[in-house]
Amino acid sequence: GLLTWQALDELSATERVQSAAHRAVLESIYLRTVTVVRPAPALLPLDPQRLKIGLIYPGVYSSLPNVCGVYGAPTRRLAYSLVPTEDELAIAREINAQVDVAVVFSFNIDEYPLQARLVNTFAPQKTVVVALQSPYDALQGIQPAGYVTLFNPYPEAFRAACAVLYGAFPSKGTFSLP
Repeated sequence: GLLTWQALDELSATERVQSAAHRAVLESIYLRTVTVVRPAPALLPLDPQRLKIGLIYPGVYSSLPNVCGVYGAPTRRLAYSLVPTEDELAIAREINAQVDVAVVFSFNIDEYPLQARLVNTFAPQKTVVVALQSPYDALQGIQPAGYVTLFNPYPEAFRAACAVLYGAFPSKGTFSLP
């Protein structure tokens, strides 16, 4: 009990926590939650050998291109601010002309409505939106060919999303939009 309590040795914390085992559980959870809400068979799974891919993502999540890059480097990429600027929109228009598929990672479009303008810069038939947090980004005036939800913007979720986008793992989640 309380009278026989002893502090744990901080040097053995890594052993006790078993972070590798926890990481495996986290990865499994995230792989099961990535959801392809609107499939786009002409675009997904992404094939960098067949398609020129544009990767457009919020700059605050700078690890996204590296995480997805294990499956193949995008032809073009754009890190945008959560409130996209006119310069970022101009670059997006250039990218639209240069790629076969634009994968646009969104973050809470209801809070940052200019992201809808960014998404709509890309031709709908070649756009896949990946909602990093809110699954309802698709209800904010965007019409991409493909729509994927993550439900949270954490590195483990990014790895799972990229695995699903590139066909290394099937989408297991389910979600219906109103």
